[in-house]
Amino acid sequence: RFYVAEVLLALEYLHMLGIIYGGLKPENVLVREDGHIMLSDFNLSLRCTVSTTLVKYSNRIAETKSSGYCIQPTCAM
Repeated sequence: RFYVAEVLLALEYLHMLGIIYGGLKPENVLVREDGHIMLSDFNLSLRCTVSTTLVKYSNRIAETKSSGYCIQPTCAM
């Protein structure tokens, strides 16, 4: 559970920075000496500029659970 949580936190952090990590596989998740994980191999990653454009969900289930809005990134190809 600990390693799964650390991978999810790492992916969330990368998304917050505007990076879409495309190389998620067991070989690219390294365990450091202190027991925390480190992601490697960013060759398939995509750099995006995070914009403040809000997108409203049209799904009724999403509207009942939360506000239904998210930030839409602009990705550079």
